[in-house]
Amino acid sequence: MALFQIQNLRSKEIRRKISVNVLLPIDSHREHPVGEKFRTLYLLHGTTDNNMAWLLNTRLYELAEKYNLCVVLPSGENTYYLNQEDRFENWDSFFARELPMLLRRAFPLSERREDTFIGGFSMGGYGALRNGLKYHDTFGKICCFAPDLELEYILEGRFDEMDPLSCRGYAESHYGPDLQAAYNSDKNPLWLIDTLKAQGITLPKIYLLTGEDDFLAEVHQTIEKKLQSVQADYTASLVPGIHDWDFLNRNLELALQWLTKK
Repeated sequence: MALFQIQNLRSKEIRRKISVNVLLPIDSHREHPVGEKFRTLYLLHGTTDNNMAWLLNTRLYELAEKYNLCVVLPSGENTYYLNQEDRFENWDSFFARELPMLLRRAFPLSERREDTFIGGFSMGGYGALRNGLKYHDTFGKICCFAPDLELEYILEGRFDEMDPLSCRGYAESHYGPDLQAAYNSDKNPLWLIDTLKAQGITLPKIYLLTGEDDFLAEVHQTIEKKLQSVQADYTASLVPGIHDWDFLNRNLELALQWLTKK
């Protein structure tokens, strides 16, 4: 397994350079057919983390080699993987369009939708679900661990104004000042599910996993009910655990098995 650490990837969409890690099993003991390009998972981190989080806290390095999977780990800051219009930073199109294009120029990555996946934890789980649905022509599968759909509870006024990452101002910094308008837009994955289904568009396959004692377990149930209502192709479970890396390490391999199953 080779680890490429890219420190100065220039993005036209977000108008600066960012850091990206790429795990690529080019030197694996597993045989890879000559000329066959790698399936790729774009794996997003949670709030306050960066592109090192998955490498430092999980068995990802080992498992990516085991399942012969390229894993791309970009830094998304605390943006919720949404465009920051006041700064002219197009984060969602960077992750779904520009980043795959740039990395396919540098590495032998498949361009096929069925070989291209997106996943994440917490804020990254939200980013994976929202951008995987919005850019359904890019991603064939979505893998979400405890996705943080803030819009499902912030409109009810459930804020902790003493916590900088749980106050209304923080939510408005990435959704915009009109949270109700954001709820009824493509910033809301539930809105996207209904809209795409109404348009006759086949949704990507979705894997949804959350700890039973996670504070986002109720959000998980809301997403699962929505997927069930539109008869989406999905796998969803509430399993023992809370919102931490131990939960992820106990369940990451099952998710990668699901992603790479043909």
